[in-house]
Amino acid sequence: MGSITLSLTVPILLIGLARGLPRWTYPFGGLLFGYYGLAARQTSLWLFLHSTTVWKRILSLIAGFVFASVIGSISYATWDWAAYYGFPSSAPESWYVSAVKAFLIFPIWIVVLLWPALVGLARRIFHVRKMA
Repeated sequence: MGSITLSLTVPILLIGLARGLPRWTYPFGGLLFGYYGLAARQTSLWLFLHSTTVWKRILSLIAGFVFASVIGSISYATWDWAAYYGFPSSAPESWYVSAVKAFLIFPIWIVVLLWPALVGLARRIFHVRKMA
């Protein structure tokens, strides 16, 4: 699946980049970013299922989430939604405003994604404290 996706999207996207990124190249760029986002999540899941300790599971989930977030951020930053759909353009946003928004929402997503691992870790910590 991955080799087919890459062999179909990359050449067309490179031709589009050489021509100044016309509208017909947008779906191929979206497929490419979507594929890599999916691959990041699948790799994270594979590492999670093959890890033996709780800390390795947490680390694999965080790494997969960060990798997918970076891919998504690049995709959103390079996509001109307003021009594609014919909407008026919005006010430009500084890079540090985008970074602050990402850092504010990141802990919320970490708690949501790591809830099962965090519950298991909390049980283990409280169980060890009760035994001592």
